[in-house]
Amino acid sequence: MKIGEAIAAAQRSNVPVYAILIADRSHGGLDYGGYSAMKKMTEETGGRMIDVGNNSKKLEEAFQQIEDELRTQYVASYTPSNTRMDGGFRRLGVECRGME
Repeated sequence: MKIGEAIAAAQRSNVPVYAILIADRSHGGLDYGGYSAMKKMTEETGGRMIDVGNNSKKLEEAFQQIEDELRTQYVASYTPSNTRMDGGFRRLGVECRGME
C-alpha cells in the first residue's frame, strides 16, 4: 500500500497512528528509511512519532504517553432523525455528565 492510501485508510477508520523510533545514533549521520513517511502518517492521523533512541527508559515512557493519550479520547457520533439529504443543518447539543 502506498503511504497516501495508508493514511486515507487510517483516517476513514478514525485511527491515530503512533510510531516509536528506536535507533542507535552512536554511529552518527544515519538516514532512517521510512522516517518521513512515518512522520507524515502520524501527523495526518492525529497520532505522533516518539523518538526514544536506544534508551529503554524513554521507550517505557513512550508507551505510557501513548496509553495516557488514548485513554483520554472520546468518540461522539450522530444519526439524524431527519434522514432527508437536503443539505440543511441540524441543531444538536453535547453535554458531559459525571465530570467534576
